[in-house]
Amino acid sequence: MDYLILYGRSFFYIEQNGSSQLASISAYYHIERPSITRVVQRLEEKQIVEQIPGKDKRGKSIRLTKFGLETYRICRKKITELEHSMLSDVPEEMKQNAFDLFPQIREKLITSEEDKREPKVME
Repeated sequence: MDYLILYGRSFFYIEQNGSSQLASISAYYHIERPSITRVVQRLEEKQIVEQIPGKDKRGKSIRLTKFGLETYRICRKKITELEHSMLSDVPEEMKQNAFDLFPQIREKLITSEEDKREPKVME
């Protein structure tokens, strides 16, 4: 997976879910934990996220810094403006159908990937 996409996804996940552990982010996106660790380290270097002590000693949680939250809001606004401009000529009914369909497609893709990873039991 492209790291730029992974940065955006991690950034989005933390904003939507609040303080999060790396394991939660990697499980949600079905990505190896070392990949998420590298991304979070880069986001820390850019002062977008910070580590905070977790509820137990096994892991630390990650949260957006004030700068990270500000950056997220600016990016979200620009993305929304781009989406609206790209879809301006599309009828509302078609947009709604697409918005209803995309989560279903995502779920099918995730389920399909999980099925590929599960070992097959031979009888």
